[in-house]
Amino acid sequence: MVEQMVKDYETRVIQWVDKVFPPGTRADALKHWAQVGAPFLVAWLVLLLLMFCCKCCGRGRSERTMRAPGRNYRMPRREFEGNPGSYFRDLRRRNR
Repeated sequence: MVEQMVKDYETRVIQWVDKVFPPGTRADALKHWAQVGAPFLVAWLVLLLLMFCCKCCGRGRSERTMRAPGRNYRMPRREFEGNPGSYFRDLRRRNR
């Protein structure tokens, strides 16, 4: 039953392709659509690349920082807020 459904679907797809792109003019029609679609594809790829770069190098990766207690540098706030007790234990161990 499933096999028959797949064959029916394949037949419908082939008929649709033959209707939209008749076999006699298929190469010309596909070439035309490639020329029409290429600028949109390039624009989409450039936009995707810009979005990736902005997220990677821009605001997407910034995180809140704070002055590290007991030290003279800035650290990510999430490291301290995750477990302050552990942070101070490690700080005391290093200062011995």
